[in-house]
Amino acid sequence: DHYVHLGGDEVSFSCWKSNPAVQAFMDKMSFGTDFAKLEQYYMQQLLDIVGKLDRGYIIWQEVIDNGAKVQPDTVVEVWKGGDSGWQKEMDKVTGQGYKTLLSSCWYLNYIS
Repeated sequence: DHYVHLGGDEVSFSCWKSNPAVQAFMDKMSFGTDFAKLEQYYMQQLLDIVGKLDRGYIIWQEVIDNGAKVQPDTVVEVWKGGDSGWQKEMDKVTGQGYKTLLSSCWYLNYIS
């Protein structure tokens, strides 16, 4: 397959906040207490590695929801929103110039 899904959903910033090694790294990188910057750094490093493998990449929408900026060719999978909110999520993600993959309509708990 050309695409690799790199995740990024349900990242618990509280876990990072409780880890002294993560806190020291954030201080070193001048991220302060902005965990979105840490997530952005992590995802961008991962995207750079996968990009060198001549592969496409997909991430979950939470990465974008948390304010991270990633490579323009990243595909963002939108799964949140349910019956009424997925359009807003799609507008938000595509409004930032990203390609999207809509999967919220396939969640069994959303299908009526």
